Amino acid sequence: MRRREFVALLSGAAIAWPLGARAEQSEPLRQVGVLSSLPETCPRSLEWDAAFRKRLNELGWVDSHNVHLDCRYGAGSVERMRQFAGELVALNPDVLVDITTPATAALQAQTHTIPL
Repeated sequence: MRRREFVALLSGAAIAWPLGARAEQSEPLRQVGVLSSLPETCPRSLEWDAAFRKRLNELGWVDSHNVHLDCRYGAGSVERMRQFAGELVALNPDVLVDITTPATAALQAQTHTIPL
C-alpha cells in the first residue's frame, strides 16, 4: 500500500473515532474491526498491519490494553469478505477499518451506523 493511501486511511479513522494519546486505564476497551481483501500472510498485508499497530501505539492505543483489534482477511474472496463483514458488524465495534475497496464495499453493505 502506498504511503499516501495509508495516511488517508489513518486520517479517516481519526475523524471517525477520536484517538487520544492520553487514554486512561479506567476507559473501556475500545473495539476496532479490521477487514482486508488481502491474504493474512501477504507481504502488503503484513506491512500494513505492522504500520497500523505502530501508529496506534504512537497515539497511545495498545492492542489488548486499551483497544482490541478484530482482524479478518478475505484473501481475495468476495464471499469470505461478505461473511467476515457480517461477523465484524455483529461484534458491534466502535469503528471499522477497511484496507481495500472490496472490503469497504462489503462493510458498507452490512452497516450504516458503525463508522468506517
